[in-house]
Amino acid sequence: MIEGVRNTALEAGIVDRTTFDKGIQDLYRTSESDGVFCNTFLKAVAVRQWDIEMNNSKRRQDIGGAFLISLISVPIAFFAVVNLVPVWSWIESTFEIESIGHSGPATWCYLTTYIFILACATFVWLAVRHRPEL
Repeated sequence: MIEGVRNTALEAGIVDRTTFDKGIQDLYRTSESDGVFCNTFLKAVAVRQWDIEMNNSKRRQDIGGAFLISLISVPIAFFAVVNLVPVWSWIESTFEIESIGHSGPATWCYLTTYIFILACATFVWLAVRHRPEL
């Protein structure tokens, strides 16, 4: 199999004639009674510098977008929690889970609402960001 690419490899200048012939002799030597052959399969992937720069730019945009979404979600979640006081009162009376205290909704109400709004905003942002271009 290796000998079959001899002319192609020599014409392409990948290897010189002496080195190729020595390699073939070494391969035949491995088939003798005391010969040893070890092979490691490697895979190489080439990436253009432009692709790397574009990926870094997209990564920065993704990090900035995630930070912006998490920041904007805080006041929206606060506003939503305050407006959902009837829901928190109903949860407290129905399931006997402490939801409304003397100073307003419990911490878990804020966290639950914030996480929900954050998830929704992230979903919308990803859908818009990664939509196919027309």
